[in-house]
Amino acid sequence: MAFSIKQALAKKTAPAADVPSSPLAAAATVEAKPLPTLETRRYLWTARAYGIALYLSLVVNLALAGALLMLAPLKRVDPMLVSFSDKNEQVVQIQPFPRGTEGFNAMTEKMVGEYVKIREEILPDDAEMAERYSTYLFNRTTNAQFGLFQTEASKRYTEFRAGRLSRYVDIIVVNRQGAGYIVEYTTTDIDNTGRERQKLTWQATLSVDYQPRQVTYSEQYVNPLGFIVTDYQTRTKRQ
Repeated sequence: MAFSIKQALAKKTAPAADVPSSPLAAAATVEAKPLPTLETRRYLWTARAYGIALYLSLVVNLALAGALLMLAPLKRVDPMLVSFSDKNEQVVQIQPFPRGTEGFNAMTEKMVGEYVKIREEILPDDAEMAERYSTYLFNRTTNAQFGLFQTEASKRYTEFRAGRLSRYVDIIVVNRQGAGYIVEYTTTDIDNTGRERQKLTWQATLSVDYQPRQVTYSEQYVNPLGFIVTDYQTRTKRQ
């Protein structure tokens, strides 16, 4: 009986084989669990960011779709007929320059001198003369003044062609007088051999204006400023 009690006490007081003897030993017996790596955590954060962006994009698209549906009743479709024409046939409005500036006055004096030179010269080239009369002078002279010029120029042109002569013009000075201009110039008549036949000094009096006009697209650069001669007179000066 005593042996049984001792044995029982010995069993009761003996350390269990499966119980660790210290906390370090107990920690050693716990099975180690693997922790997530840095790449795994980065992947998880990237997935969350993509999820948030997708959600925000969906919300914005739904809002835009709602706005378009609200604006749909305001949309109206009007049929329109589009026609195309030759650019040279289109009408262009020529607007005159504002006046009163120093540059404007200098430009006008230049154009007045050029007008007198082209009007009074008679060159040996018939094609050049036809271009000057029908394009330059026609677009820079009123209809009434151009009719008078045609009568005078036709007679003089015939005389010079019969005498086989040419006339060249040199502008001396352009002066403004009141609302008009006075131009002094010389003419030199030369025959077909190149010999000078006559040289005269003249004085032309002009009244000019800048007028708006409607021309075709191809003619807008012929007289883009609307320069028009409304009155023209010329006479020889005493030598």
